[in-house]
Amino acid sequence: MTCARPMFAFVSKARWDEVNDGYLPGAPELVVEIISPSNTTTQIREYAALCLLNGCQEFW
Repeated sequence: MTCARPMFAFVSKARWDEVNDGYLPGAPELVVEIISPSNTTTQIREYAALCLLNGCQEFW
């Protein structure tokens, strides 16, 4: 199981009830990630793909 923590995330009230022991199954609806110069293009693309494949609707 992969547990990623986005810099900022939005979870709708409708999905908030899915939180179990502090974890949300799948991805939040919106993920906003702040990149740093040390992040590679490949890292950002892989992270975006992980979020989108797990139900994220928007990745910024």
